[in-house]
Amino acid sequence: MSHYRSLAIISLILLTTTLGCADLLLSPSERAFQKGLHFFNQKDYKTALDLFQQSAAAGNGAAMNQLGWMNAKGLGVPLDYANAVMW
Repeated sequence: MSHYRSLAIISLILLTTTLGCADLLLSPSERAFQKGLHFFNQKDYKTALDLFQQSAAAGNGAAMNQLGWMNAKGLGVPLDYANAVMW
């Protein structure tokens, strides 16, 4: 029984360590997008815009969508429906 308890404890330690390092598993594009979302939610639209553009340039569709939304709503950029549709 003690062997199984030790195995369970080691498994939990490894799991929590892995979850804490999940950011390391993200691609640079996804990492930029996630950081962009953080700044967007903090209403720091300029920083979010820069990060979304970086991520979109690498082909991240979610970042492209976010850029379209920001252009359509005028968040951090002048309101621009034509640019919003482009994204």
